[in-house]
Amino acid sequence: MEQNKKRPNIISRMPAGFLSLSRPVMIGIAIVCIVSAIGITIMRSSGGRGIEDLPRGTMMWVKCANRECGAEYEIDQVDYFLFMEEHEGEVEEDGEGEEIAIPMVCEKCGKQSVYKAIKCENPECGEVFFAGTVPEDFEDRCPECGFSKIEDMRKRARSGRQR
Repeated sequence: MEQNKKRPNIISRMPAGFLSLSRPVMIGIAIVCIVSAIGITIMRSSGGRGIEDLPRGTMMWVKCANRECGAEYEIDQVDYFLFMEEHEGEVEEDGEGEEIAIPMVCEKCGKQSVYKAIKCENPECGEVFFAGTVPEDFEDRCPECGFSKIEDMRKRARSGRQR
């Protein structure tokens, strides 16, 4: 006889106050939830991802590839990205047939020969060089002292995991 007892259905398991809500109130709650979900989706997909949202004052290194000049200096990252956006899709070939980005105009010599560069983070060095100067190695390997921040960080991460 005990096997014939009915199991509670989903309605009998709901909180007591839930069933007392009128149909228009439940529809209103559903509409508010749907509108909120749509609003959150729109806000997440449209905000804070453009160059104009980058803070001014974050500097980056550039270097002139003109052998007679060789100027090294910092520029605002926003200016660099705006230049790259303006010249998107424009490329030229380097001496080895590789496509490279259009260079910026050098502040010192006035020639269009300035590219993004890296400053060695070894405090005893500080060399400014183009990424990938050391072939088939980390792009930030300094040609002067051999330091690579990427390699250093990976070594630290590995030694931290092995402890």
